[in-house]
Amino acid sequence: TVADQEDVLFARSADFTAKQTGKVSMNFRHALSLIEFKAKNKSTNLHVVISGVCVSGAKNAGTFTFPTTATTDKYTDHNDADGGDNNQYNDGLAWASLSGAGEYVVSLKDAVAVPNDQTDISLTYLDAEDANTEDYYGNSMLLMPQVTDDQVADDEIYIGVYCQIYNMAGNAYVEATDALLYKGWALVPVDVNWQMGNKYIYTFVF
Repeated sequence: TVADQEDVLFARSADFTAKQTGKVSMNFRHALSLIEFKAKNKSTNLHVVISGVCVSGAKNAGTFTFPTTATTDKYTDHNDADGGDNNQYNDGLAWASLSGAGEYVVSLKDAVAVPNDQTDISLTYLDAEDANTEDYYGNSMLLMPQVTDDQVADDEIYIGVYCQIYNMAGNAYVEATDALLYKGWALVPVDVNWQMGNKYIYTFVF
């Protein structure tokens, strides 16, 4: 379950042929992918309330092979845009023999209203054990790195939100009078190319 998820990190030191008297660098890397969700309402006469998120069909088992070279490169002056070696994982890393088809359904900690102001609203759904953990994982799923093709049978992943959609008679939502158009899951099939150590944000646009 997402509430019990744990990150997976790994490190490999250099191959030493003799006893070392100094410190041994153990620079860790993330072995999983972070998946986050947002929502945006672009309609002038819809009011949306979201109370759950899900990922269905994601593979959830596999074999991890450690890198053949050391992970001693440090993330100094980290910048995703510079293309330098500090941002590259070793070529020898691999998840293989992926299997399973997990379904991860999570109720939000609090239902989230998505007003029609075209603002990206983060969907925070995890009650974490402490403030630091919640700050990092409070709106993230930690899932297996994987690549899918929704044109291939049984190789698609669905992402979705559990939502209520109201038709607004005026410029603002009025609970007593505005009509409920739909209540239930809205699911979308997606191709994914989730890589280790990367975060992916999916925005549902109404």
